[in-house]
Amino acid sequence: MISKRFWVTTIVGLCAIHPARAEAPSPSVDVTAYRDKLVVLGDGKGHFVAVTPMPADERALFYGDGKTFYQVRLVGMSRNGDKWEHAFAEPRLTEGAREEGSGYVGFDGKSYRVECGKRTTVVTAVAAAEAKTMLGSAQFLRSPRKFRPYALARDDRGTYYYVDRGYHPEDKERFRVFAGLKGNMKLQQMKSVVSDPSGDVFATKTGTLRLVLNKEPQELKWIHGTKNTGLIRVSLDINTMVASIYNEFGVYTGERLGTPCDDL
Repeated sequence: MISKRFWVTTIVGLCAIHPARAEAPSPSVDVTAYRDKLVVLGDGKGHFVAVTPMPADERALFYGDGKTFYQVRLVGMSRNGDKWEHAFAEPRLTEGAREEGSGYVGFDGKSYRVECGKRTTVVTAVAAAEAKTMLGSAQFLRSPRKFRPYALARDDRGTYYYVDRGYHPEDKERFRVFAGLKGNMKLQQMKSVVSDPSGDVFATKTGTLRLVLNKEPQELKWIHGTKNTGLIRVSLDINTMVASIYNEFGVYTGERLGTPCDDL
């Protein structure tokens, strides 16, 4: 694969919160502009990547089973002659962008490959006629990912307090709170939430999590009755910590993110 890699990261700001609601199906994605430019790659086991090869005016990556493809967020690219590589957001991996890790789809001059950390899968191009038929009848949907990390803190006994928020723009005001030991985090039932430029207050049935991160010293507390427990902030702007949440905390166990690394 190509050694020179580029990454793009996203910074998420504070905003208000809305109550939890039922999950809606992923909206469809219009691929009319580049459907004919997509190359379909398969692993021979029913997993397919649809990608615009380089050079391309528009860059796009989808992953699915041939009947349904999910849009995958691209965060970087590189090209060297006939060789090319797309980097895509993959929070379960440690390599790549600063806030989240990256997986890679590329062509090394001889073969196509998908890289998911230490796993490399050689994929082959589906015949043009078969690919055209597949792409013509398939559904193209937005990423099924629902949440992204927002804040993480812990006490001096190893109890963690984790907050995530909606992944898509219209859901960015949705927050959830988890508490517990690593690997045994429990979703807290929310009572009320205040989130503004001064900080966040997440009130749950078991206690209140107070986060004021925009001043020094930062104020982080877990309030249970009359007891206030000071917390230590754990930075989430480093992809290794985000990967730890996805792989070790138990919050997202078994959740498919709609990227090639779900299976490859």
